[in-house]
Amino acid sequence: MSSINRTEIADHHIRLDINMPADEVSDKLKQALKKEQKNANLKGFRKGKAPIATIRKLYGDNILAKMVYDELNKELSEYLEANKLNYLGEPLPLHEEGDNQLNAKKITDYNFSFELGLIPELDLKYWEEHAYPKYQIEFSEEDVDKQLEDWRKRMGSQEAVDEPIEENDVVNLELMEMEDGKVKADGLSTESRIHIQSIKDEGLKKALMGKKIGDSLDIDIFGLAPDGKEGYIRKYILKIDEDQAFNKDFKAGIDEVLRLEEAEMNQEFFDKVFGPDEVKSEEEAREKTLEFLQRSNESKVQELLFKEVKEKLTADVEVPLPVEFIKKWTSESDNFKLETDEDFDNFIEDLRWSLIRSALSNKLELSLDQQEIVEAAYREVYQYGIQEKEMAERMVQQLMSNKEYVDRIANNLETGKLVQAVAEKVKADVNKVDPQEFERIYDEVVKEMSAKQGEEAQ
Repeated sequence: MSSINRTEIADHHIRLDINMPADEVSDKLKQALKKEQKNANLKGFRKGKAPIATIRKLYGDNILAKMVYDELNKELSEYLEANKLNYLGEPLPLHEEGDNQLNAKKITDYNFSFELGLIPELDLKYWEEHAYPKYQIEFSEEDVDKQLEDWRKRMGSQEAVDEPIEENDVVNLELMEMEDGKVKADGLSTESRIHIQSIKDEGLKKALMGKKIGDSLDIDIFGLAPDGKEGYIRKYILKIDEDQAFNKDFKAGIDEVLRLEEAEMNQEFFDKVFGPDEVKSEEEAREKTLEFLQRSNESKVQELLFKEVKEKLTADVEVPLPVEFIKKWTSESDNFKLETDEDFDNFIEDLRWSLIRSALSNKLELSLDQQEIVEAAYREVYQYGIQEKEMAERMVQQLMSNKEYVDRIANNLETGKLVQAVAEKVKADVNKVDPQEFERIYDEVVKEMSAKQGEEAQ
């Protein structure tokens, strides 16, 4: 029905002109009017017997508009698919003088024009030949000892003891508000359980160490907060409302001392940590612990490796973009808030990486299906503590109806797949570091990335 003419405006920037001849439009309209006539039930006429002229007068313009725009969308979609045109955003309609007047009584040739920004084909053929820096964390025997000790503490038990307080103990304090050096009449009184190690006030921690059940001491209540903040004291220590006044001076009586008894390193402990019958000896436990430490940090190692790959590709891969089209596209869409030149430059930078990332995913033949997103949604729901099947299904259904949520989950899954695939594919220039050095490097990178994101958000 239609003819489509392509014009090159600039590199990766084209114009499509679509022409619908009047005679073909008229024939199609007649068929549509006859179909409407058969179903029309108008006052003064038997069903299906209203004159075509009446149908055209009452419904013609609406029928014509739907018919033309349906045909336009169909022809445009088929053309883009047949010519394998990958484009940015959406085709932008061009509004020109003498735009089409859709009048069912006066059919003319209809002409529609669109601008498109085409996605360039990217050359990534040499990307995997480069050796990228990759960290290899060297865990010591002490690191293994520390991890095993942590597990033994978690699976241990707390026992009440009548001995002087030690740094790893938990104490139950009876707290009484003071005024003018004495316990305040009708003042606040409560109990609170405190882990000695959590106390940041070294003076208070030292004062508690060595005390026993029945002892008491005068304290600044804010010394019990890990962050020293009033909100923590109100909510977790004194358990009072936000507007209730209190003095900072309290008498703390020691009611109970609890001491952690670490779990014994026996078969019961091995089964709980590593799974039934997976480990039979301390030597095997140490081997499994080392594997655990390496596996636990692998995602961070891959993340830093991927950062190196991203920086290399961003610097080396040419991404020719139709900048003038992008300016027009972003200015006409409500989805963008690019108010300054810097905003636009940042958008271009993000777009370049997005296209490189997409090309890399295609090269690695990565894909993501709907079921993977649904399964990820279920994992999130179960993390909320919801185990009842019907409630979980309702929550997942609700989450999956939220486009922003689905896009976020899909992006996270795609990123995870890409990071892992890249780590398995590229050559690595291995740099051995201890865990402390690696954490320092990783934290610096995270801070740098957060600072950059903060600057771009301003």
